Amino acid sequence: MAAHAWSHDERSLIVRAARETRRTWPNHEWTTEPHEDRIDLFERLAGSKDRVGRERLLTCGAVLANVEAAIRVLAWLPETELAGSVPEPDRVARVTASRRTRLGAPDFARHRAVFGRALPGQPPAAADLVTHLLDEMPAVARGVGVVGLEPDQEPELPRIGWKLRHHFQHEEFAGLSWTSMLLITGTEQRQDLVRAGWLAQNLVLAATKHRLICSVVTEVFELPAARGALSASLGVGGLPQLLLAVGSPARVTGGEPTRLDGTPSWRRKTG
Repeated sequence: MAAHAWSHDERSLIVRAARETRRTWPNHEWTTEPHEDRIDLFERLAGSKDRVGRERLLTCGAVLANVEAAIRVLAWLPETELAGSVPEPDRVARVTASRRTRLGAPDFARHRAVFGRALPGQPPAAADLVTHLLDEMPAVARGVGVVGLEPDQEPELPRIGWKLRHHFQHEEFAGLSWTSMLLITGTEQRQDLVRAGWLAQNLVLAATKHRLICSVVTEVFELPAARGALSASLGVGGLPQLLLAVGSPARVTGGEPTRLDGTPSWRRKTG
């Protein structure tokens, strides 16, 4: 079946959704190329500060999640092909669509969350927050695991505990109750890193939809020794790549989750 030919307006909507990733992910070394029958996602290699490419690929996965959310709200089923290293070493993924899909409330809600808009109502209970968010995933990210952390575990994590303490001592986190998740990949091949970023961003969208505040932490996992020590300490197979902290705000105003200073949570840059 031939791929759908995107109109100018459809391409604009998809690109706007991709750009929203910059609100919550620290790495901006990527670009989307909208074509008539496909959307290509590239990592920008020239002049990159991320020599290994780990953070860049994680962020590309997050961009991919937003692109798919936009395509779904256009009533098309995204068909995503993750690229290998040849013949285009900088192309991360190609997304096409050849089949229509029936739109549902979750599709609209996920697309609204891309732009930081929440559903009315109160956040889910913190006790089963991780399970609640995982149940809302649009698909399974093969090769990526999620490990929930207790609040008192974070400061004791080897190599990175002190960095996380420093991160959450900022006044913007004051008065929030946090639940944290480690995202772990089986390997550090580029496709596994992209899938980890994709899953993390879908968790961010699910949390935003429910008026929860998110912080994506990637930089503290930069050193391979830190990832290895953390994996051994927790007794898990694979390598931790990022931490996603989800917090319940002290108060909620309007239609957006807010910090104590009233700024919408999705405007915050994290790292």
